[in-house]
Amino acid sequence: MGRSLEEIRCEIDRENTVILEAFLRRMELSREVAAYKKSVGRAVLDAAREREVLADIAMKTPECCRRESRALFSRIMQISREAQVKEMAGENPYRAWLSETAESSPLLLPSYAKVACQGTEGAYSQKAAEHLFDCPQIHYEKQFEGAFAAIESGACDYAVLPIENSTAGSVNRVYDLMLQNNFYILKSYRMSIGHYLLARKGTQIGDIKRIISHEQALAQCAATLHRICPNATLEAVSNTAAAARAVAESGEAGLASLGSRECAALYGLDILADRLHDEAGNTTRFICIAKQPAILPGADRVSLMMTLPHRAGALYEVLSIVDSYGVSLEKLESRPLPDREFEFKFYFDLRIPAVHPHLPELLLLLEGASEEFRVLGAYSELV
Repeated sequence: MGRSLEEIRCEIDRENTVILEAFLRRMELSREVAAYKKSVGRAVLDAAREREVLADIAMKTPECCRRESRALFSRIMQISREAQVKEMAGENPYRAWLSETAESSPLLLPSYAKVACQGTEGAYSQKAAEHLFDCPQIHYEKQFEGAFAAIESGACDYAVLPIENSTAGSVNRVYDLMLQNNFYILKSYRMSIGHYLLARKGTQIGDIKRIISHEQALAQCAATLHRICPNATLEAVSNTAAAARAVAESGEAGLASLGSRECAALYGLDILADRLHDEAGNTTRFICIAKQPAILPGADRVSLMMTLPHRAGALYEVLSIVDSYGVSLEKLESRPLPDREFEFKFYFDLRIPAVHPHLPELLLLLEGASEEFRVLGAYSELV
């Protein structure tokens, strides 16, 4: 019989000590490299050098362990790059930004505020705004672009817009406009959504030939609608409340809309079917946005946009940075970049308090791993 488990573990512990000593020495050398690169203005990443090192390691490693040794030294070099980023940054700019933004922010969203929403009276965005503000003065815009323009012009201080649905996914146009206009998320609200089939009084469900609503609402209920109204066509319009108003004002036989119970009461429509969403627990996240950043007390969610280098392991590198800080990844979504084949921008939501002492360092490292990086907001979510 060979050695006991305890004897083997004792030897492993000795080897761990040797590895640790070598690792600490290597990190000291990495800091020396950072000082040199900073003095001559060189970038942290030297891709050619890393390829040479990994090729040399592979040649020195037996075939049976080659993949594992590559993974190990790839991670060690990533950690080395992270140390160099911190060393070369000097004073972390995110530390000052987070602190100054939090100090200059109000304790609460104002009770009375001019708030832009997309749609018309009865829209889900209106309900969300009424949860986020005590007494909002709501300005309705036909398109998402109008809500952003209302803040830019000073007509409104905030906008409340849908950003994500549990069934249909993200509202990509809102993300795009956030980036184009350099807006920030101040708060979010997660609302349970129940869609109702609405029609003029006297209409029977078998009469329905056309159903109109916002594209997200139609996507959330498509399978159910095809089952109960197999001959009806589905047509996207700007907003669920606008669809209900159009049905109320139209004389078209067989026209129906998807919307809320409040829309039915507001526009005098009958409810022909209720709770039509295909998936149980259908919820939509709404965000409150503004032109200037604010970090309100209790902020524990950070939203980021990143464009990563087009190379193997780039996303893994980002995820390993997040994991090394013990941070929960609440959302990860990719969007293709226009005119850049097979390249993507990524949206991350991290669960971490805005006052966490390691957040500035985490943001600095994520920026260092990105080609483009933006903090979309540090905020809390109401449910």
